[in-house]
Amino acid sequence: MDNHKKTTPKQADLSTDTDGPTFLMKIVDQRARMFRYDLSSAAGAEANHDGETQEGTGQAAGGHQAPPPPALSSHQRTIRGEPTAPGAFSVAPGQQAVRRPLWSTTSSSGSVTTDHDDDEESLYFSTASHRTNESTGISNDTAAVTPLPATLVTDTSTTHHPKPKTKPPIVRSSIPPSPEVKVEVLPNRRPDKILLFLLCVILVAAVPIILWKLIDSLTDTTNHTSSSFSVSNKMSRLERIKERGALRCAYRPNTWGHFFTDPNTGEMTGFDTALCEAVAAAILGPDYRIEYVESNTASRFHQLTNDEFDIYTFVTAHTMSREIYEVDTQLGFEFTVPYMYNQVQLGGDTFFIENCVDQGFRHLGDCAGLKVCVPGKEGSFGYSLVSEVLPGRALVLPNDNTTSGDVVTDLYHGLLKGTCNVIIFDSFVVAEPPVRQAGYLGSYKVAEAVLAYIPYSIVTARGDPVFSDLVNAVVLALQTAEASNITQQRAHELMPQVSWFGDEHKDILRNAIAAGGNFGEIYSRHLKGYISRGSMNDINDGSSGLLYPLPFKLVENQQVSRSLGPALTAILNRGYLRCGVQLDRPGFAMQDSYKSNNTNSPFTGMDIDYCKAISASLFEGAAESINFMALDSFSQGFKLLAQGQVDVITGAAWTLENDFQEPTTGLGFSFSQPYFYQDDGENVALATMQDDPEWAALVYWIVEATFYAEQKSIFSSNSSLMPEVNLFGSDMKRILRDAILMVGSYSEMYERNLESTVGSRSKQNMLNKEGGPQFYVPRGLL
Repeated sequence: MDNHKKTTPKQADLSTDTDGPTFLMKIVDQRARMFRYDLSSAAGAEANHDGETQEGTGQAAGGHQAPPPPALSSHQRTIRGEPTAPGAFSVAPGQQAVRRPLWSTTSSSGSVTTDHDDDEESLYFSTASHRTNESTGISNDTAAVTPLPATLVTDTSTTHHPKPKTKPPIVRSSIPPSPEVKVEVLPNRRPDKILLFLLCVILVAAVPIILWKLIDSLTDTTNHTSSSFSVSNKMSRLERIKERGALRCAYRPNTWGHFFTDPNTGEMTGFDTALCEAVAAAILGPDYRIEYVESNTASRFHQLTNDEFDIYTFVTAHTMSREIYEVDTQLGFEFTVPYMYNQVQLGGDTFFIENCVDQGFRHLGDCAGLKVCVPGKEGSFGYSLVSEVLPGRALVLPNDNTTSGDVVTDLYHGLLKGTCNVIIFDSFVVAEPPVRQAGYLGSYKVAEAVLAYIPYSIVTARGDPVFSDLVNAVVLALQTAEASNITQQRAHELMPQVSWFGDEHKDILRNAIAAGGNFGEIYSRHLKGYISRGSMNDINDGSSGLLYPLPFKLVENQQVSRSLGPALTAILNRGYLRCGVQLDRPGFAMQDSYKSNNTNSPFTGMDIDYCKAISASLFEGAAESINFMALDSFSQGFKLLAQGQVDVITGAAWTLENDFQEPTTGLGFSFSQPYFYQDDGENVALATMQDDPEWAALVYWIVEATFYAEQKSIFSSNSSLMPEVNLFGSDMKRILRDAILMVGSYSEMYERNLESTVGSRSKQNMLNKEGGPQFYVPRGLL
């Protein structure tokens, strides 16, 4: 999953800080002594009537020396910085410290410090026997990194501190002694009261500064690649749902098969209703309650952003643009694994379907009057699908002056008004029952041909990865229960309890299945006889291909100008990618002494290629802007991700446990689609932290791009055929092209790395070209 990083707050050291409370008390004591001096000097001036100073500079009348401000100890700052540019060394635990440039890195058990004068000779290496990451409970000295050869940097830095923020100055007011200024002692005002008043003024001025210091120390991150959203005082979505006692689910009124009122019971029913019930039961238990909020395809993302409902289920495809930067809201969203791959078909007037569409548009005379209403505008996903098989003159786009904003409503209106005689969309929409329900009375038929498959997912708002993970777990549970023949009646007997979301949610899977049954039961109850389930919505048994690229959608047409997230910004500023790999895995990550890969990299393999693809996408085709970090185990890789020492790890297994609560860190992680499936049921994927969904999404879609390239017969030699991407700004519009230019399509990568070690491609590692079973349940549920 979509596919969010714990950070360690810096501890405020107020004992030596010039802005700390100890220093403030020194200031208070100093001002108090100066005040007593002012009073005595004023009295002496009145007695002598001359105002002259005694011997010695700075001595006032009366012979008292003004005490100097207290001497401050030198204020050192500790730099736990980013690693050097590729080619430098990092000091691993147990090795002798060496002199490093000012911008050098440290090992996981030490830090480089420097005085304020920034003199390189003042650098020294400070060793700590044990340091604990407070946000993860992971000791840094347990994540020691195996040093790599000098030709390749092994990055063992733990954190990166941004340049200290400029703090507001502390304003300290005092009355300097002067022979020309007399301090008048007012009658009936005792000096101790004046002193108390002065102390109060100083404390009032100091309190905001102290509070600012404490808040800054707690919220300042230890790594630039940390969370992309700030800590909020608001309750989590799970807490809000439980407090209101109901799940808020979006619905589209009177949608046949999905949301409609049962005339016998008066209750909402349908396929999407069953999905809402499963999620509600998982969170609230058997006595769940659902609040339905009306929505449609035009307003869904705005309403989700405005927190009007918790989940959206109706006909929403998981696409690259929606996950990273949905154009209307200018935000990204979270998507579950697809709960259904729906068929894209044509439906309409029987004559045109039988004589034109089903004949492959060969009979020009019979197709002369064909008019097809297309969902969305030119360049939309629906338009791109139909434009590949139909001439442009046959396409009818919605009129900006008459459109309702809802693509389904516009399609039905076009058919009713005669603007078109055929419509194109998924089988949910073009099926005859909903068309008749919309009021169409003419002859109608659905074409036999399937143009494509759309992956429909449940959508959640970004910012609460635990809630998004829970919804994803429910979808996977529905599919797993069917594969294991666990029915609604036997859910509490056969579905396991899980600890991923705490003890109070240990029965989420049982409750989800008990609410309405497994996927097969839900489909049979609401959609069977209405639309074909299609073979893609069956559980893959390991005998057919599982590589299926999701749609990119509008990535070329959107013009985006925005700030990038913290992880992506940090990597670009750093100038290279930190990629964790476990070596000695033939075909995936091996040392390449002979440089058979024709690059400067000392490693070769499938995992290495994906690191290069990501690097090339980020750095304008530069695949060598990488620091590879050798992992002793994948558990160590998850630790290093949690500590911010690597940006991505390769070769990780996508399991439900690793996705929701990886055991060594207690954290959930984001995973790409697996790029290799093993015969024993395991898989191989890329893993990132969950706290920056933009970065996790970019890694996810780089893997998708290699599948897409093979599907479209795009190779390294013609990589310019890959779509441009404007979701990250104009400077990164070539990310997909540069990735494929560097490593080629998935077929090229497999042949180069795995053909001679693993063997010929077969079974699940093939493209799913024929619409075979696509439901895949990772390990860890049953």
